[in-house]
Amino acid sequence: MAQLSDHTRLVNACIGFALDVPKWPSPLHQAGYRLDTIEPNFINSREDKVNPDILFSSNRAVHTLVTECKRGHLSKDRIDKYGAITPENLRSEVDHIHDVNKLSNESLYVGTEKTEQSFDYLDFPDAGLILANGEYYSRNGFDDAELNSKLEGGELPDRYPTHYYPFSANDSRAVIAEKVSQHLMHVASQGEGIDEEFEPEEVASEIHEYWDAITLSAKSELSSKVEDILELFERRNLDDDMRQIEGSRTYYVRTSQAFQRKCQEVIQELSTDEDLDDFLG
Repeated sequence: MAQLSDHTRLVNACIGFALDVPKWPSPLHQAGYRLDTIEPNFINSREDKVNPDILFSSNRAVHTLVTECKRGHLSKDRIDKYGAITPENLRSEVDHIHDVNKLSNESLYVGTEKTEQSFDYLDFPDAGLILANGEYYSRNGFDDAELNSKLEGGELPDRYPTHYYPFSANDSRAVIAEKVSQHLMHVASQGEGIDEEFEPEEVASEIHEYWDAITLSAKSELSSKVEDILELFERRNLDDDMRQIEGSRTYYVRTSQAFQRKCQEVIQELSTDEDLDDFLG
């Protein structure tokens, strides 16, 4: 089975922290924070383009966490760019704040032991949350006292959640193909028949539980990746199990054991060869 990237696993872990769900810690949720936006794009006070992974907001604290998930080292340039984000830059990006005129914000870096090393050698004051060795713990303090209370640390289950953000545009095509194939089979099993018509955006939105929180630009990237995979599946299934309806972006699928087998062949080949042109050439 293809593996999610470490970055996408961290994004899923963070989203889980803001939910009240069994078998996963919920320190952000307990502190009053909710998921606002995934992969926002906006301009900071220095006119730099910034693209953090997640925005979490607390209506109670009127405060937003500009969250970056990083499996490796942090760069001073990124820290400086995020440090130049002001409440004014975020007002159009958050939905859970009742009075954006009182909004405050801070940066949160979530990562691994390697990420933690950046806190030592770069010596910056921003908050960190480290996930390593079966536990999570914070670095530096938060501006919100409630966060300092709830994010002191704790144990992590062995299995990370992966379904909140099933894949990003940067995950391997093998991962994306596997998710798309699973979805097509699931849809077929729930319907009265086995014939389905759909567009790439529909597939991407139904796979992603928090599609509404994803920005338009990120949605477009995800849909494009799904469309690439659908084209691969169609080219492998030349016996009318799958085809693109002429003059549209709509695909027709007649699910069968043969269709499922051919999709698995594509996934297997993608696992060893990530060059899409090999399949489309």
